Amino acid sequence: MLINRLASHHIQIQVFNAPFKLSTCEFTLNYDASEDYKTVFFIGDMTLKLYNRVGQRIGLSEYHVYRGGGLDLTKYQGNDIKINRVVDGLLDTRKK
Repeated sequence: MLINRLASHHIQIQVFNAPFKLSTCEFTLNYDASEDYKTVFFIGDMTLKLYNRVGQRIGLSEYHVYRGGGLDLTKYQGNDIKINRVVDGLLDTRKK
């Protein structure tokens, strides 16, 4: 889902396992996500961090279900909706 959303923004990517990356990479995207379970599995937390070639963080986007989500039913939204929101938030240049 993450790869597909980046591709929808016309971003060409290569996937590597950390810490390996090609020296020709202009940007590096690190992500972390965790699942939670109430009645179904859902993404509870997700963080995307975008770095430039010299290692400076140039972007950050996060999604968190606080305190297990309580009665917040958005925690049960599809993971694709959550991932799309986080990627779009990372790439939205209007907020910068």
